[in-house]
Amino acid sequence: MIYLLTGRKPKRMGHAHPSIVPYQAFKGSDGKWFIVAAANDRFYRKLCEALGREDLINDPRFKTNPDRVKNRDELVRILSEIFKSRERDHWIKLLRGHGVPVAPVYELDEVFRDPYASKLVVELKHPILGSVKQLIEPGTINGNRPLSDIYPPKLGEYTIEILHDLGYSSGDIERLIREGVVRVEE
Repeated sequence: MIYLLTGRKPKRMGHAHPSIVPYQAFKGSDGKWFIVAAANDRFYRKLCEALGREDLINDPRFKTNPDRVKNRDELVRILSEIFKSRERDHWIKLLRGHGVPVAPVYELDEVFRDPYASKLVVELKHPILGSVKQLIEPGTINGNRPLSDIYPPKLGEYTIEILHDLGYSSGDIERLIREGVVRVEE
């Protein structure tokens, strides 16, 4: 929207938001990242109160979001120093308790320990591999999550059917197989 409204290409900001501060990732003392999304002045106040830094609420450099955007580097430096003092999960619990939008940035091994993400994994029976873990669609359709009991196909398992569906003749398919262009299940 910045580009569409102004014609200016916004500069790259990594994990920070170009027009809301603080709305970005921070690192706890354990080296784990989390996102703080103080999207408005009310959430910013809640953040400062949670951190015991009420002095930052009325600091003229940070009083409103435009002030915080203008003085982004200084505020992010202050917050980063605070957040380096305790581990990620401490900050998440504290900020959530004060109504501040916050969420962990998970490492892959943490993703599937999360109660929500763990519901996105199913085990399917594969004719060769046995039990295979698969991700399911995270979204829902009319309140229902589409589930599949179809295992991941073996290489070439459906080649002939797919090529027929695409309009290839049996002769064309045989030629593609013979020339090594496609592979069929052995």
